[in-house]
Formats: sequence, C-alpha cells, structure tokens
Amino acid sequence: MRNDRERLLDALGAINRIREKVTEDLDSFLADEMVQVWVTHHLEILGESIARLSDELKMQYPRVPWSRAVATRNILVHHYFSVDPRQVWNTVANDLPKLQRDLEEVLKSMPEEST
Repeated sequence: MRNDRERLLDALGAINRIREKVTEDLDSFLADEMVQVWVTHHLEILGESIARLSDELKMQYPRVPWSRAVATRNILVHHYFSVDPRQVWNTVANDLPKLQRDLEEVLKSMPEEST
C-alpha cells in the first residue's frame, strides 16, 4: 500500500506531466484534443492521489484545497460528457501552480519515512 509521501509524489508527478503539455495559450489547448485528454487523465490521477491521502495529513494542512482537487477528479470521471475544456484549462492555468507549491511544502515538511 502506498503511503502519504508516495501519494504526494504521485500527485506532483501528475502536475508535472500536465505542465509539460499545456502552454499559456488557451486556443492551442482547445485545438488539441489529445492534449485535453492527457490533461484530463492526469487531473484524475492527481485527484485520486489526493483522495487517498490520510485524513491525519489533510487535517494537518487545512489550507491546502484537498477537497477541491478531489471534487475536480470526481467531475472529470463522472460527468465527462459535460466537461468544458475551457474550465479544464482555467483550472490548470490558475489553480495548479498554487496547488503544486502547497504539495511541495507539505512534502518538504514530512520525514522521509512518513506514511
């Protein structure tokens, strides 16, 4: 079973994969369905990784928007026909950088052997 440290690394890995493919240009994102699928898939991984973090860790860092990341994953998985690619891009452009910083801070504060 994966521990909290590994799940945070999974979440950060998903963010890095998203940022590899997404530019600052909304029109380019909207024109490339494969990039949209790539980003959606990795947002799902991100949300699933966060959903499986321990409640203790989440309570220790209440300012991190844990529930928003999980809610985004749930929308993408369960309401995929109504997902607006503009909203996906907006989430990536506006919310992901802060979430990445938050997750990196949490990871740095954890001992190597943390669960």
